[in-house]
Amino acid sequence: IPFKDDNSNIVLVFMPDQAQCDSVKKTVGESGINGNFNCFAYKNMVYNSTWDSVINGCTHVVVGSQVDENNPPNDGVKILKDDQDPNNSKYCFPLKIVDKCNSVTKPVSVISLDSPFDVANFDNADSIICAYGAQGLDSDGNQGPNIPAAIQTIFGKSEPKGKLPTDVVDPINKTKVVYSKVLPTLPSPSTPVYPPNYQNLPKYQNLPNYQNLPKYQNHPNYQYRPIYLNSNVYPIDDKHDYEPIGDEYH
Repeated sequence: IPFKDDNSNIVLVFMPDQAQCDSVKKTVGESGINGNFNCFAYKNMVYNSTWDSVINGCTHVVVGSQVDENNPPNDGVKILKDDQDPNNSKYCFPLKIVDKCNSVTKPVSVISLDSPFDVANFDNADSIICAYGAQGLDSDGNQGPNIPAAIQTIFGKSEPKGKLPTDVVDPINKTKVVYSKVLPTLPSPSTPVYPPNYQNLPKYQNLPNYQNLPKYQNHPNYQYRPIYLNSNVYPIDDKHDYEPIGDEYH
């Protein structure tokens, strides 16, 4: 994401109920999102080959998932995506949609509409957004902010923000954290590393702005490259280094 916002788009949207589909349609119109949108409420539906042809004819797919825990039908070893019980449609139907999209290379984005635990079910989705709210469009034309915000983010009308409030574990191995609420710690900027005794190299310290040579400081991970750490060569550009000639550096 974001998906391209283009008039040629043919977008399929799958939501658990019709009120959520109506919220998507309203958001698309009010936000000026381009393309042809077809929305389907999949509650109590069982995935079959009819949906294969529907997905084959689209350009993008959005799937809403609304479960309060990430325990779709499983045998303790694998998720049973082909479960034909309509009562399990809230688990199995979105999983089958994402699998089909992957098999025919259709971009698919999943919206987690409830608690975020179900994001672990969709490790093969192109993107997953936690919306934390499932309120659709009511008879008075009112809707919650969550579905509109997610749709706008998917199509580049808003920037995604936020972090997980809790760890998300694997659907089967409950001791394995697949998404952590703790953001990864990025390394702090390192102090530039120069060749040994660079301050004592004749005429080296007198070069204009030798400490700020642009291509040296901007070289990716230059402080970790052995040639810079273990030699007396101070890179000036990609092709020419200072090389010792007699007692001077040129």
